[in-house]
Amino acid sequence: YPGYYFLIGQTKYLTYMDRVVELAEKHEMYLIFSYHAIGRPGGYYDSDSDNMLTHLGYTAKVFYSDLDMAIQFWDTVAPRYDSKNHILFEMWNEPVDNTAPYVWEDWRPSGERLIATIRKHSDNMILGPGVKYTTDLTGVAGNPYSDANLVYVAHVYPSFVEGLSDPEAEWEKKFGYLSATYPMIISEWGLNDGGSKTTNGTLDG
Repeated sequence: YPGYYFLIGQTKYLTYMDRVVELAEKHEMYLIFSYHAIGRPGGYYDSDSDNMLTHLGYTAKVFYSDLDMAIQFWDTVAPRYDSKNHILFEMWNEPVDNTAPYVWEDWRPSGERLIATIRKHSDNMILGPGVKYTTDLTGVAGNPYSDANLVYVAHVYPSFVEGLSDPEAEWEKKFGYLSATYPMIISEWGLNDGGSKTTNGTLDG
C-alpha cells in the first residue's frame, strides 16, 4: 500500500522485503511485488481505507493514486531486486475511477510510464493491469502495452458478475480472449457463499 510504504518508512519496508525475497528464493517460490494503489493516477483513489493506520498515529491514504509516488517506488525497488528473476513486478494494482468514465485508453499512458520506469533498472517480468479494478482488458486487443516481457493481469470477483446469466461469457469478453495471444495471470479472485454455480464457494473449499 502506498500509504504504508511512504508514511511508515521505506527503510523499514525494504528490510522486510529483503527477508521475504530471501525466503522465497530459498524455498523456490515466485514472489509478486504489487504496488497496491487503487484509483486513477493523479485523481480518484479508493478512500475506504484512509483510517487503517490511525491507531499508529497516521492518517494515511492507503490506496493513494499519485503517479509520481509510484514512479519513486519503482525507481527504488526495481534496481534493488533486478537480479532476482523469481520476482514479478505488479506495477499498479487496480486502475479505476468511480467518479468518471475511465477506459483503457485513459489508463494506458500511465501504465507505459511505469513500464519505462521499471525497464530503466530491470528486465524482471511485469504484471500489467486493466481498468475497472483490473477486471476489464477489452481495450488491449487494439492497443496493447509496448513491453514484450509482460503478463496481463485480471482480477475475478463475484460482485462484477453476480446476477448475470452467463458469468463465464463476461469473463471471456473482458479478459479471457487475451489468453490466445498473450500470457495472463489471475492475481486476485474471490467467492460468494451462496452465490451462483460460477461464484459459489466458502473459505473451507
